[in-house]
Amino acid sequence: MIPGFDAKKLAAIAEPLTIGNVPAGLETLLLAELARTGEPVAYVMSDGHRMADLEQMLGFVAPDIPETQATPPPPKPRKPHRP
Repeated sequence: MIPGFDAKKLAAIAEPLTIGNVPAGLETLLLAELARTGEPVAYVMSDGHRMADLEQMLGFVAPDIPETQATPPPPKPRKPHRP
């Protein structure tokens, strides 16, 4: 629980919501609180290493919340450059 943070109030907003500048380490607690409202949550990260760390922390902080990770498709093979 995050003192002063009301996830249910945010979940009641009828339009998409963007939250930014969350301090490192607090993002796990924030995501757990938002997920417990029962509404869909999407979180975008800059790299896979941070995603793995976040998944591990969520498993510790909120083992009751199922997680789904959408990974990008593998890159398409490049065609050889012909001069």
